[in-house]
Amino acid sequence: MSMITDSKFLGLLSPKLEKFKQVRDHLWNFRCPLCGDSRRNRSKARGYVYRKKSDLFYKCHNCGSGLSIGNFIKEIDPTLHKHYVMERYKAGETGKRKTKEPDFKFESPKFKPKKTPIHLPSISSLPKEHYARFYYEAREIPNHFMDKIFYAEDFKKWAQSVCQVDYSTLMSGEPRLVIPFFDKDNQLIGAQGRALRESKIRYVTVKVDEKLQKIFGLERWNPEEHTYLVEGPIDSLFLPNCLAIGGADLKNNNFLDKSKTTLIFD
Repeated sequence: MSMITDSKFLGLLSPKLEKFKQVRDHLWNFRCPLCGDSRRNRSKARGYVYRKKSDLFYKCHNCGSGLSIGNFIKEIDPTLHKHYVMERYKAGETGKRKTKEPDFKFESPKFKPKKTPIHLPSISSLPKEHYARFYYEAREIPNHFMDKIFYAEDFKKWAQSVCQVDYSTLMSGEPRLVIPFFDKDNQLIGAQGRALRESKIRYVTVKVDEKLQKIFGLERWNPEEHTYLVEGPIDSLFLPNCLAIGGADLKNNNFLDKSKTTLIFD
């Protein structure tokens, strides 16, 4: 019965609540009349009335006020509050609620770290006639990866700028397609460079740190779903939930659930 009474008197109070609207069942939104919400932005509405068990409560996400609906009505319209108390009394409801006013505990939001910047032009940013983009399109790699694969005019110079491992023996001035490897936290762990001109070594895979594994696709991998495991990063882009063991043995996959993993050999 208290929900009916609470909802009725919230409706009666609504003409005094700026930008009042019902968002969905048992959830209403309006500008906070206690703090005035934002003075600079009149469109902001951060006051909410919501259901908890069999009662309604008010919460402002600007000033932090938290009240039972009865106390909220009392703050805004003491006369209406008297009628509210009387109606609850007639309905056989005492002034004491079974549901105590909740403690509001807000944890700081946790965000996934931003990807390590690559500081190279992506394939999508290159002109259509550029030979790196021509190679990408000729391989028919899905277009939605075009901004995740890059071009380096001098792969050795770029590798030495991001890796702690010494790659001074790499050939200087070689242009390569750069396929970065990220871990689950979007941090760069390595990269593969695919030669775009005549080269003795077609693929070069580098690591940021010697301790890190060369696994491609971790940042978009879902371990709860069936996993495909291939050797080449480019090959992995054609399969769903696929990882690539860059330059390593496919059998080195102890981190995977073998019952939900398919190995695909070249």
